[in-house]
Amino acid sequence: GGTAALVGTPPNLIFADAYLKATGEEYSFARWMKTGLPAVIIGVPLIGFWLTRAMGGVKAPTLPHMGPWRRDEVRTLIVFAVAIAAWITRSEPFGGWSGAFGIEGAGDSTVALLAAVAMFLVPDGKGGALLDWKSAGDIPWGMLLLFAGGICIASGFRASGLDVLIGDQLGGLATAPPLLMIFGICLVVTFLTEITSNTATANLLMPLLAAVAAAAGGNAAAGKALYDSVCMACHAAGVAGAPKYGDKAAWAPRLAAGMDEVYKIGLNGKGAMPPKGGSTASDADFKAAVDYMVSAVK
Repeated sequence: GGTAALVGTPPNLIFADAYLKATGEEYSFARWMKTGLPAVIIGVPLIGFWLTRAMGGVKAPTLPHMGPWRRDEVRTLIVFAVAIAAWITRSEPFGGWSGAFGIEGAGDSTVALLAAVAMFLVPDGKGGALLDWKSAGDIPWGMLLLFAGGICIASGFRASGLDVLIGDQLGGLATAPPLLMIFGICLVVTFLTEITSNTATANLLMPLLAAVAAAAGGNAAAGKALYDSVCMACHAAGVAGAPKYGDKAAWAPRLAAGMDEVYKIGLNGKGAMPPKGGSTASDADFKAAVDYMVSAVK
């Protein structure tokens, strides 16, 4: 259920922060719900069915009668509903209320802070407020420290350049089949969450995955650019025996030898083709150009 909304669980917010830092683009509350809410609507009933599939004949527990809504419960619901509406409409649609009122600096944390303040100010109808400090003292504040620590770690990765270094080293993962890559990541995450919390796992992996994605994206763009400026001269028409771009039959014997051999031939040259096609590109960019051509025949 925590995946339905951006504020449903700390790893969601860790992802949003990593995405913002890596791309410079905000992952809005509404955008998250376009994916998260359908997943919950479909997934929760399936999970319920699976967990209760062997419970036929078991008598359902009797739930106590809750009685009518109390005044403080209604007021708490109103505060929460207003907060949800403010989260969803902060930046969408048409710039949201933050754009309409010219307060672009407002974020989801702003809404959360104002809602918390409102809980301390709105009377509960019994002579007190909806929330007092005694009750607030039971909040697991350690979770906030864990969350903030993860943000600091991610910032350290970026400031030191460690994210770029790791991204370059692991950028080859982007050439793996998507389903295999997803399976591998899920396997690693499942193992890690057995020995550490979901929040700690997200804090560790999000900056690394963001760096790998950024490196893969950069390599893809550099590969296409190199193909357009250098490789196209021969591979577009199949000049001098070069396998023609998009021709599966021409590429098949080369791919049968494996990608390592394809890279080796390109980097060292063969026949009329000089090393790296005569370019001064880095090995990584040249391999990205090869990947770009190979992707057209898969």
